[in-house]
Amino acid sequence: MNLFSVLLLFRFALCYSWLSRTNSKIKQIHLTRKFYVGTHTIDPSKIIISLPPKNPEVTLAQTFTPIRLYQNIAKSGELKGKLSINDPFKSSLLGLMAGAYISLGALLALTIGGNCPGLIETNKGLQKLIFGAIGLPFGLFFNLVCGGELFTGNTAALTVSYHEKTSTVKEVMHNWLISYTSNFIGSLIMVYLVFLSGIIVNPTSVAGIASSKVRLPFLQLFIRGILCNWLVCIAVWVANGASNATDKFISILLPITAFSAIGLEHSVANMFYIPLGMMYGAKVTCFQLFKNLLPVTLGNIVGGAFILATGYSNIYGSNN
Repeated sequence: MNLFSVLLLFRFALCYSWLSRTNSKIKQIHLTRKFYVGTHTIDPSKIIISLPPKNPEVTLAQTFTPIRLYQNIAKSGELKGKLSINDPFKSSLLGLMAGAYISLGALLALTIGGNCPGLIETNKGLQKLIFGAIGLPFGLFFNLVCGGELFTGNTAALTVSYHEKTSTVKEVMHNWLISYTSNFIGSLIMVYLVFLSGIIVNPTSVAGIASSKVRLPFLQLFIRGILCNWLVCIAVWVANGASNATDKFISILLPITAFSAIGLEHSVANMFYIPLGMMYGAKVTCFQLFKNLLPVTLGNIVGGAFILATGYSNIYGSNN
């Protein structure tokens, strides 16, 4: 690069610096003369110098600022509530898809993390990490990217929109009922399909997971449900503010890996784990299945609706 080129670039740099400090409404500067840089002819009329936006905060809609995340989840809850009233059939289909995606994630966790007998004996922590990281994050990722009505995430979204007075109690209850029921149906369909496929290579492990879940007492299931959905709703909360698939996946990976590796209880995942174990010989009755789902579901509601949603509504809500 010759001296003329360096001086010319320096001149443009000075011009841009000056324009950036002004409050001008000029958005573009078109130069009118042609000049030469090295052996190449450059038409300055095609060079555009863009100024920074007048209000930089507008361009930060996809960044993870707490207030904007709150606003995003409130808008999401508003749309979900209205959909459940105006088009319950579509809302139900989205619920079926969500149940299927979570089931596929749980199946992946069973296929990989559940088939590490050596690690279970020698490095239980690593086996739990593999089980948590490879599986359920996949299910929630596709639920958020492709679209789905997941009950656990909706406990937070609809509660926030209720606090913002953009959803009614009727819309909240209607959405929760539709999403919970359709998630359950979608999970049971996946259980049947997986059983017919014959892809489970370690049925003893699957049956063991189901049996261990129904043996836990009510209080433990309730507390595990609270902690689980606190993490799940954090994942949904942050992912709603992401602008691309990569950011969404990273937002989901950490909290979902955490809840699954720790051994917390997710009601929709249990709608797949326990019935699948029953299909493979677990000594579990339908009564025991619902005895597990009741405290886990109540805990999921407390974690999502009361701790996360109501807590942040009192911090970032429009009335505060």
